[in-house]
Amino acid sequence: IVPEGFTPVDDALRTAVDTGTDIVVVIGGTGIGATNLTPEVTERYIKAQLYGLETQVLLRGLESSPKAGLSRGIIGMTEHGGGSLIITCASSTGAVADAFGVIAPLFADVFRSRGE
Repeated sequence: IVPEGFTPVDDALRTAVDTGTDIVVVIGGTGIGATNLTPEVTERYIKAQLYGLETQVLLRGLESSPKAGLSRGIIGMTEHGGGSLIITCASSTGAVADAFGVIAPLFADVFRSRGE
C-alpha cells in the first residue's frame, strides 16, 4: 500500500516490474484529483496498452454508475509478447469488481500471448 502521487506509485511499479511480478494491480489514483497520477506513472511502464479491455471495463462500470466515466484506468503489458500485466482501476469496491469481472476470465489468454 502506497499513497497517491507520482513518486510512491512509480517506486512501487518499478519494484514490481523489476522483480518479474506477473500481475500488478494498482487501485486508486485514477481520477482527476491533484494527486491522481496513477495513469501518468503507469504509461511509463506499458508498451502494449490493451485498449479493448479498458473499454470493456469502462462499459461494465457505466452499467452501475455514471461516475465510472471519471476513471482513467489503464491496462497493458510491460513488453510486447511478455512482461507484466498492469491493471489500474478506481478504488471503489464496485470498480475493482467490474475490472476483475472483465479481466480475470482472460488471464489465461493474456499469459498465453507471452508464450506460457
